[in-house]
Formats: sequence, structure tokens, C-alpha cells
Amino acid sequence: MCRPAEWFGESAQNDGKTGASWGCIEEERRSYLDIAVLGLSTMVLLKVSGLKIHEAAQTTGWSPRMLRYIEEAGLIEPARSTSGYRLYGPAELQRLRTLRELLRRFDVGLTEVGFAARLRRDDALRAAMTDWFDTEPRRPQGVPADDWLRWEQEKHEKLLMPSDRETA
Repeated sequence: MCRPAEWFGESAQNDGKTGASWGCIEEERRSYLDIAVLGLSTMVLLKVSGLKIHEAAQTTGWSPRMLRYIEEAGLIEPARSTSGYRLYGPAELQRLRTLRELLRRFDVGLTEVGFAARLRRDDALRAAMTDWFDTEPRRPQGVPADDWLRWEQEKHEKLLMPSDRETA
């Protein structure tokens, strides 16, 4: 990984474009996200440390696969290194710890927490769910009370039939 040489007291090499001097070092145990903001003669570098996915998995007890799933569900959003590696900082580690505590405390699964997060983000879904919970079942107009059960069974049969697209 390359960083400004003056950070490490290494021999500098001019990059030939910006006049900045960079030195290359072996990648460390912790990964660093270097964000360069280039101006006419100014370069600002911010150093953000974090754990790569396997290190975060060892630390948290979640597998790398579960960490990816948790990210896909929108429950955490780790930073990315310039090389695209996920970087888990203290905020992500805290969220993972408190997520595990939440799951245990309320005996819920990740899928349920992911759905709860989706409900918070999706207004249309939230409204549809609220409407579904608030709506009492009632017999369709024009269906005699004696035929309501049969009518519902037929509706389910139609729903469960494979569509022409599924059989093609």
C-alpha cells in the first residue's frame, strides 16, 4: 500500500503527475482508507483505520458470510478501502455487538430485523402493512355466506397454479 513517504520517513518517489512524494510499505494488520483531496498545490490525506472482513469476523463471532448478509440487509454499511475491501471500524463493531444483543434479548432473527429496517425505509411497504393489520376480514360482496369458504379456496388454488411464464 502506498502512502506519502514523509509519513514513514522512507525515501520519496515523485509520482510525476502531482509532484507528491509517495513511499510504499507492506500492508499492515489493520487496513487504512486513504482519501486524497487534490488541489493546485495542496494534498489532504485522512487516515481511517478498520478491520478487514476476516478480522471483524474473528472479533465479533459473526462469519464473513453473515457479515456480508448483514450488510446486504442494510443493517450496517462498512467503509471501503481504496482497493474495495470492507473496513469495519469501531462504529460497525458496536452495531454488530448491539445487534447480537438485540437478537438474543427479543429472540428474533436477522431476517426479522432486516424486514424491520426495510419498513423504516420504505413508506409504501409500511403503509401497506399498516393497512393489512388494520383491515378486518370480510366476506366479498356478492358471495353468499355459505359459499365464502369455497370461494376463498378457489382463490388460493388460482394463486398457487403455476403461471404460463413459470411452465415455459
